[in-house]
Amino acid sequence: MPAGKNVLSIQSHVTHGYVGNKAATFPLQLHGFDVDGVNTVSLSNHSGYPVIRGHRMDLEEFNTILDGLRANGFLPGYSHILTGYINNVDIVRHVAATVAEVRELRKKAGESDVAFFCDPVLGDDGKLYCKEEVVEAYRELVAHADVATPNYFEASLLSNVQVQDMPSAVQAADWFHAQGTATVIIKSFALKEDPTHLHFLLSCRDKASGATKRYTGVVPYHEGRYTGTGDVFAAALLAFCHTDPIDVAVGKAMGVMQDLIVATIKRGGSGEATLNSRELRVTDHPQSLLQPTAVFPLTLLS
Repeated sequence: MPAGKNVLSIQSHVTHGYVGNKAATFPLQLHGFDVDGVNTVSLSNHSGYPVIRGHRMDLEEFNTILDGLRANGFLPGYSHILTGYINNVDIVRHVAATVAEVRELRKKAGESDVAFFCDPVLGDDGKLYCKEEVVEAYRELVAHADVATPNYFEASLLSNVQVQDMPSAVQAADWFHAQGTATVIIKSFALKEDPTHLHFLLSCRDKASGATKRYTGVVPYHEGRYTGTGDVFAAALLAFCHTDPIDVAVGKAMGVMQDLIVATIKRGGSGEATLNSRELRVTDHPQSLLQPTAVFPLTLLS
Protein backbone atom coordinates (compact mmCIF):
# COMPACT_ATOMS: atom_id res chain seq x y z
CA MET A 1 0.00 0.00 0.00
CA PRO A 2 1.13 3.60 -0.58
CA ALA A 3 3.02 5.34 2.20
CA GLY A 4 0.72 8.39 2.25
CA LYS A 5 -2.58 8.71 4.08
CA ASN A 6 -4.57 11.03 1.82
CA VAL A 7 -7.85 9.77 0.38
CA LEU A 8 -9.94 11.15 -2.47
CA SER A 9 -13.36 9.70 -1.64
CA ILE A 10 -15.94 9.88 -4.43
CA GLN A 11 -19.37 8.86 -3.16
CA SER A 12 -22.65 10.12 -1.72
CA HIS A 13 -23.31 12.47 1.18
CA VAL A 14 -26.38 12.68 3.43
CA THR A 15 -27.20 15.30 6.04
CA HIS A 16 -28.95 12.79 8.32
CA GLY A 17 -27.61 9.30 8.93
CA TYR A 18 -24.50 7.41 7.89
CA VAL A 19 -24.01 6.32 4.30
CA GLY A 20 -21.43 7.20 1.67
CA ASN A 21 -18.88 9.84 2.64
CA LYS A 22 -20.75 10.47 5.91
CA ALA A 23 -20.09 6.84 6.88
CA ALA A 24 -16.57 6.52 5.46
CA THR A 25 -14.91 9.76 6.58
CA PHE A 26 -15.00 9.36 10.37
CA PRO A 27 -13.44 5.85 10.45
CA LEU A 28 -10.68 6.94 8.08
CA GLN A 29 -9.96 10.10 10.08
CA LEU A 30 -9.67 8.05 13.27
CA HIS A 31 -6.93 6.05 11.54
CA GLY A 32 -5.09 9.27 10.70
CA PHE A 33 -6.17 9.68 7.06
CA ASP A 34 -7.03 13.01 5.50
CA VAL A 35 -10.23 12.57 3.47
CA ASP A 36 -11.24 14.86 0.62
CA GLY A 37 -14.83 14.07 -0.31
CA VAL A 38 -16.42 14.53 -3.70
CA ASN A 39 -20.14 14.21 -2.99
CA THR A 40 -21.86 12.55 -5.94
CA VAL A 41 -25.17 13.35 -4.28
CA SER A 42 -25.94 15.71 -1.41
CA LEU A 43 -29.23 14.60 0.08
CA SER A 44 -31.27 15.08 3.23
CA ASN A 45 -31.12 11.32 3.96
CA HIS A 46 -30.75 8.01 2.19
CA SER A 47 -33.44 6.80 -0.20
CA GLY A 48 -34.96 4.31 2.22
CA TYR A 49 -36.96 7.08 3.88
CA PRO A 50 -40.36 8.14 2.47
CA VAL A 51 -39.13 11.67 1.69
CA ILE A 52 -35.78 12.60 0.19
CA ARG A 53 -34.59 16.03 -0.88
CA GLY A 54 -31.34 17.32 -2.24
CA HIS A 55 -29.01 17.56 -5.18
CA ARG A 56 -27.43 15.01 -7.52
CA MET A 57 -24.08 15.83 -9.11
CA ASP A 58 -23.73 15.80 -12.89
CA LEU A 59 -20.55 15.42 -14.93
CA GLU A 60 -20.09 19.18 -15.35
CA GLU A 61 -20.05 19.69 -11.57
CA PHE A 62 -17.73 16.70 -11.10
CA ASN A 63 -15.30 18.16 -13.61
CA THR A 64 -15.53 21.57 -11.97
CA ILE A 65 -14.52 20.07 -8.61
CA LEU A 66 -11.67 18.12 -10.24
CA ASP A 67 -10.52 21.29 -12.04
CA GLY A 68 -10.16 23.02 -8.68
CA LEU A 69 -8.19 20.11 -7.21
CA ARG A 70 -6.01 19.99 -10.33
CA ALA A 71 -5.36 23.74 -10.44
CA ASN A 72 -4.20 23.77 -6.83
CA GLY A 73 -1.88 20.82 -7.35
CA PHE A 74 -3.77 18.53 -4.98
CA LEU A 75 -4.17 15.49 -7.26
CA PRO A 76 -0.62 14.09 -6.90
CA GLY A 77 -1.07 14.07 -3.12
CA TYR A 78 -3.76 11.39 -3.08
CA SER A 79 -2.28 8.07 -2.00
CA HIS A 80 -5.71 6.39 -2.15
CA ILE A 81 -8.90 6.78 -4.17
CA LEU A 82 -12.12 5.35 -2.73
CA THR A 83 -15.38 5.20 -4.69
CA GLY A 84 -18.89 4.29 -3.60
CA TYR A 85 -22.38 5.32 -4.69
CA ILE A 86 -22.30 7.39 -7.88
CA ASN A 87 -25.36 6.46 -10.03
CA ASN A 88 -24.31 8.65 -12.94
CA VAL A 89 -22.94 6.74 -15.90
CA ASP A 90 -20.86 9.68 -17.14
CA ILE A 91 -19.18 10.19 -13.77
CA VAL A 92 -18.53 6.46 -13.31
CA ARG A 93 -16.79 6.38 -16.68
CA HIS A 94 -14.83 9.54 -15.85
CA VAL A 95 -13.49 8.07 -12.60
CA ALA A 96 -11.18 5.81 -14.63
CA ALA A 97 -9.59 8.89 -16.23
CA THR A 98 -9.22 10.49 -12.79
CA VAL A 99 -7.46 7.40 -11.43
CA ALA A 100 -5.16 7.33 -14.47
CA GLU A 101 -4.36 11.02 -14.07
CA VAL A 102 -3.49 10.67 -10.37
CA ARG A 103 -1.31 7.66 -11.15
CA GLU A 104 0.60 9.54 -13.82
CA LEU A 105 1.06 12.64 -11.66
CA ARG A 106 2.33 10.56 -8.74
CA LYS A 107 4.72 8.72 -11.03
CA LYS A 108 6.14 12.00 -12.30
CA ALA A 109 6.51 13.22 -8.72
CA GLY A 110 8.38 10.06 -7.72
CA GLU A 111 5.58 8.95 -5.38
CA SER A 112 4.24 5.43 -4.90
CA ASP A 113 1.28 4.38 -7.02
CA VAL A 114 -2.19 5.37 -5.89
CA ALA A 115 -4.34 2.53 -4.48
CA PHE A 116 -7.85 2.49 -5.93
CA PHE A 117 -10.53 0.89 -3.73
CA CYS A 118 -13.76 0.49 -5.73
CA ASP A 119 -16.99 -0.32 -3.92
CA PRO A 120 -19.43 -0.85 -6.82
CA VAL A 121 -22.61 0.31 -5.09
CA LEU A 122 -25.34 -1.05 -7.34
CA GLY A 123 -27.88 -2.71 -5.05
CA ASP A 124 -28.51 -5.46 -2.54
CA ASP A 125 -30.74 -8.50 -2.02
CA GLY A 126 -32.13 -8.37 -5.55
CA LYS A 127 -32.90 -4.64 -5.51
CA LEU A 128 -31.06 -2.32 -7.91
CA TYR A 129 -30.15 1.09 -6.45
CA CYS A 130 -28.91 2.57 -9.72
CA LYS A 131 -29.78 2.95 -13.38
CA GLU A 132 -29.22 -0.11 -15.58
CA GLU A 133 -26.56 1.63 -17.67
CA VAL A 134 -24.47 2.27 -14.54
CA VAL A 135 -23.92 -1.49 -14.20
CA GLU A 136 -22.20 -1.62 -17.56
CA ALA A 137 -20.08 1.42 -16.67
CA TYR A 138 -18.91 -0.33 -13.51
CA ARG A 139 -17.95 -3.39 -15.54
CA GLU A 140 -15.46 -1.09 -17.24
CA LEU A 141 -14.36 0.72 -14.06
CA VAL A 142 -13.41 -2.34 -12.00
CA ALA A 143 -10.66 -3.05 -14.53
CA HIS A 144 -8.81 -0.05 -13.03
CA ALA A 145 -9.36 -1.04 -9.39
CA ASP A 146 -6.73 -2.52 -7.13
CA VAL A 147 -9.41 -3.68 -4.68
CA ALA A 148 -13.13 -4.23 -5.33
CA THR A 149 -15.64 -4.85 -2.53
CA PRO A 150 -18.99 -5.92 -4.04
CA ASN A 151 -21.69 -7.65 -2.05
CA TYR A 152 -22.95 -10.92 -3.51
CA PHE A 153 -25.73 -9.21 -5.52
CA GLU A 154 -23.35 -6.65 -7.04
CA ALA A 155 -20.82 -9.37 -7.87
CA SER A 156 -23.63 -11.30 -9.58
CA LEU A 157 -24.78 -8.27 -11.60
CA LEU A 158 -21.28 -7.43 -12.80
CA SER A 159 -20.00 -10.93 -13.55
CA ASN A 160 -23.28 -12.48 -14.75
CA VAL A 161 -22.54 -15.33 -12.33
CA GLN A 162 -25.30 -15.92 -9.78
CA VAL A 163 -23.44 -15.97 -6.47
CA GLN A 164 -25.21 -18.46 -4.22
CA ASP A 165 -22.42 -20.59 -2.79
CA MET A 166 -18.64 -20.68 -2.54
CA PRO A 167 -17.98 -22.21 -6.00
CA SER A 168 -20.11 -19.54 -7.70
CA ALA A 169 -18.41 -16.83 -5.62
CA VAL A 170 -15.03 -18.11 -6.84
CA GLN A 171 -16.31 -18.04 -10.42
CA ALA A 172 -17.51 -14.44 -9.99
CA ALA A 173 -14.17 -13.44 -8.45
CA ASP A 174 -12.38 -14.90 -11.46
CA TRP A 175 -14.41 -12.58 -13.67
CA PHE A 176 -13.09 -9.58 -11.70
CA HIS A 177 -9.54 -10.90 -12.02
CA ALA A 178 -10.01 -11.33 -15.76
CA GLN A 179 -10.96 -7.64 -16.00
CA GLY A 180 -7.76 -6.67 -14.16
CA THR A 181 -8.86 -6.35 -10.52
CA ALA A 182 -6.10 -7.82 -8.38
CA THR A 183 -8.11 -8.19 -5.15
CA VAL A 184 -11.84 -8.75 -4.73
CA ILE A 185 -13.91 -9.32 -1.60
CA ILE A 186 -17.39 -10.72 -2.25
CA LYS A 187 -19.48 -10.12 0.84
CA SER A 188 -22.60 -11.35 2.55
CA PHE A 189 -23.84 -14.46 0.79
CA ALA A 190 -25.86 -16.99 2.78
CA LEU A 191 -25.67 -20.76 2.44
CA LYS A 192 -28.84 -22.82 2.86
CA GLU A 193 -27.10 -25.18 5.25
CA ASP A 194 -25.88 -22.30 7.45
CA PRO A 195 -28.66 -19.71 7.93
CA THR A 196 -27.11 -18.18 11.07
CA HIS A 197 -24.02 -16.86 9.26
CA LEU A 198 -23.06 -14.80 6.23
CA HIS A 199 -20.07 -15.98 4.21
CA PHE A 200 -17.50 -13.96 2.31
CA LEU A 201 -14.68 -14.63 -0.13
CA LEU A 202 -11.35 -12.85 -0.48
CA SER A 203 -9.61 -13.59 -3.77
CA CYS A 204 -6.15 -12.19 -4.62
CA ARG A 205 -4.42 -12.61 -7.97
CA ASP A 206 -0.79 -11.68 -8.57
CA LYS A 207 -0.75 -9.84 -11.89
CA ALA A 208 2.83 -10.83 -12.67
CA SER A 209 2.60 -14.57 -12.04
CA GLY A 210 -1.14 -15.11 -12.36
CA ALA A 211 -1.13 -17.06 -9.08
CA THR A 212 -4.34 -16.76 -7.08
CA LYS A 213 -4.90 -17.08 -3.34
CA ARG A 214 -8.41 -17.39 -1.99
CA TYR A 215 -9.63 -17.07 1.57
CA THR A 216 -13.06 -17.48 3.08
CA GLY A 217 -14.70 -16.58 6.37
CA VAL A 218 -18.02 -16.19 8.14
CA VAL A 219 -19.71 -13.56 10.31
CA PRO A 220 -22.94 -13.84 12.33
CA TYR A 221 -26.17 -12.97 10.55
CA HIS A 222 -28.31 -10.29 12.21
CA GLU A 223 -31.97 -9.80 11.34
CA GLY A 224 -32.78 -6.42 9.79
CA ARG A 225 -31.40 -4.07 7.13
CA TYR A 226 -28.61 -1.68 8.04
CA THR A 227 -27.68 0.96 5.48
CA GLY A 228 -24.08 2.11 5.14
CA THR A 229 -22.47 -1.19 6.13
CA GLY A 230 -20.69 -1.56 2.79
CA ASP A 231 -19.47 2.05 2.92
CA VAL A 232 -17.95 1.59 6.39
CA PHE A 233 -16.48 -1.78 5.41
CA ALA A 234 -14.65 -0.33 2.39
CA ALA A 235 -13.29 2.57 4.47
CA ALA A 236 -12.20 0.28 7.32
CA LEU A 237 -10.57 -2.11 4.85
CA LEU A 238 -8.61 0.74 3.26
CA ALA A 239 -7.45 1.88 6.69
CA PHE A 240 -6.36 -1.55 7.91
CA CYS A 241 -4.65 -2.38 4.60
CA HIS A 242 -2.24 0.44 5.37
CA THR A 243 -0.67 -1.61 8.17
CA ASP A 244 -1.90 -5.20 7.86
CA PRO A 245 -1.81 -8.01 5.28
CA ILE A 246 -4.99 -8.12 3.22
CA ASP A 247 -6.45 -11.21 4.92
CA VAL A 248 -5.97 -9.65 8.37
CA ALA A 249 -7.37 -6.32 7.14
CA VAL A 250 -10.52 -8.06 5.87
CA GLY A 251 -10.96 -9.86 9.20
CA LYS A 252 -10.63 -6.57 11.07
CA ALA A 253 -13.01 -4.71 8.74
CA MET A 254 -15.57 -7.49 9.22
CA GLY A 255 -15.11 -7.07 12.97
CA VAL A 256 -15.78 -3.34 12.70
CA MET A 257 -19.04 -4.05 10.88
CA GLN A 258 -20.16 -6.56 13.51
CA ASP A 259 -19.44 -4.10 16.31
CA LEU A 260 -21.44 -1.37 14.57
CA ILE A 261 -24.41 -3.61 13.85
CA VAL A 262 -24.47 -4.92 17.43
CA ALA A 263 -24.25 -1.33 18.76
CA THR A 264 -27.12 -0.32 16.50
CA ILE A 265 -29.25 -3.26 17.68
CA LYS A 266 -28.56 -2.37 21.31
CA ARG A 267 -29.83 1.13 20.59
CA GLY A 268 -33.12 -0.36 19.38
CA GLY A 269 -32.38 -0.88 15.69
CA SER A 270 -33.19 -4.57 15.19
CA GLY A 271 -35.88 -6.45 13.28
CA GLU A 272 -38.81 -4.26 12.23
CA ALA A 273 -37.51 -1.15 13.99
CA THR A 274 -37.86 2.25 12.37
CA LEU A 275 -35.48 3.30 9.63
CA ASN A 276 -34.05 5.99 11.86
CA SER A 277 -33.23 3.56 14.69
CA ARG A 278 -31.41 1.33 12.21
CA GLU A 279 -28.98 4.08 11.24
CA LEU A 280 -25.51 2.71 12.02
CA ARG A 281 -24.06 3.95 15.32
CA VAL A 282 -20.80 4.95 13.62
CA THR A 283 -19.67 7.40 16.32
CA ASP A 284 -20.78 5.51 19.44
CA HIS A 285 -17.63 3.44 19.97
CA PRO A 286 -14.62 4.98 18.20
CA GLN A 287 -12.28 2.41 19.74
CA SER A 288 -14.10 -0.36 17.83
CA LEU A 289 -13.27 1.40 14.56
CA LEU A 290 -9.59 1.29 15.49
CA GLN A 291 -9.56 -2.19 17.02
CA PRO A 292 -12.75 -4.24 16.74
CA THR A 293 -13.90 -6.51 19.54
CA ALA A 294 -13.27 -9.55 17.34
CA VAL A 295 -11.06 -10.08 14.30
CA PHE A 296 -12.72 -12.69 12.13
CA PRO A 297 -10.23 -15.30 10.92
CA LEU A 298 -9.98 -16.20 7.25
CA THR A 299 -9.25 -19.70 6.02
CA LEU A 300 -7.07 -20.29 2.99
CA LEU A 301 -8.96 -22.29 0.38
CA SER A 302 -7.10 -25.20 -1.17
